[in-house]
Amino acid sequence: MDRRQFLKTLWACSLVSPLFLSFKPSKRQAYLYLVSDSPQDYLHLLLEEMRKKSLIAGSHFFPSNAQGPISDIKRVLRLKNWHYSENPGQANFLISFRKLLLPVNPSFVLINQGQIVDIRTHALQPLWLALNRNSNPSSLMTIVSSQPKKVLSHPGNYVNVYLDGRHLKKLPLNKAITEHYKTSRGSISIRIDNHQAQVIRSSCRHQICRLTPPISLAGERLICAPNHFLLEVEGSPELDTVIG
Repeated sequence: MDRRQFLKTLWACSLVSPLFLSFKPSKRQAYLYLVSDSPQDYLHLLLEEMRKKSLIAGSHFFPSNAQGPISDIKRVLRLKNWHYSENPGQANFLISFRKLLLPVNPSFVLINQGQIVDIRTHALQPLWLALNRNSNPSSLMTIVSSQPKKVLSHPGNYVNVYLDGRHLKKLPLNKAITEHYKTSRGSISIRIDNHQAQVIRSSCRHQICRLTPPISLAGERLICAPNHFLLEVEGSPELDTVIG
C-alpha cells in the first residue's frame, strides 16, 4: 500500500485525528499507527524509532484496551527492555487497538504535531518490505500515543459536523437524526441513532468511512477523506490521571 492510500485508511478510522484537513492537532503529541494482525512482530522496532526521535521519554507502556494480542506484545516488548506498567498514570506511552471493518494492506505511519514523519526509509526500510512481503490484508490497527495523561473515555452528548475544515453544525446524540450533505466531490449521508453517529452512504470510492464502526465517545472522529468530511464527538476525549 502506498502512503496516500494508507492515509485514506487512517482518515476513515474513528480514532485518527483530522490532521490533514486543516483541523487543530493535539498539542505536542505523537501517534504511531500500525496496521498488522501481528503487531508484536514489528512494534518494538517502531518504538525504538520513536525513542530515537525523542517522541517517547521512558520505557513504560500501558495497553488501554483488549482488542489486540496484548499478551504477545507484553512478552516481546519485555524481551526488548520495554516495561509493562499496571498503572496507566505511570506509563510513558499508551498502546491501544482498533478493529477495522475493512481489511487493508499492512503499513505504518508516524504523525508528530499534525505532520507526517515518513519512517519507512533508511533503517526501517527492511521492516517495511518484510511487513508487505509476509503479511496478508489486516484488520487490526495498533495505535501508540506518546502522552498518556488521559486514558479513560466517556460518552459524548453532541457530534460536530465539519466540511472542508469549516464547522457546519452540532447535532445531539440523544435524538434519531438522518442528514445528507453535498460536497465539492460528491455527497455523504450520516445517521445518529442509539447515541451513536455513523456514515450510512457516501460517494467515495472505497467506502471505508461507511464501513468504520459508529462513534459515541468524546473525542472520537470519523472522517471521509475524499469528501473532506469529519464527524467529531464533542468533549474532552479522556479523563485526566496523574503521571508519576
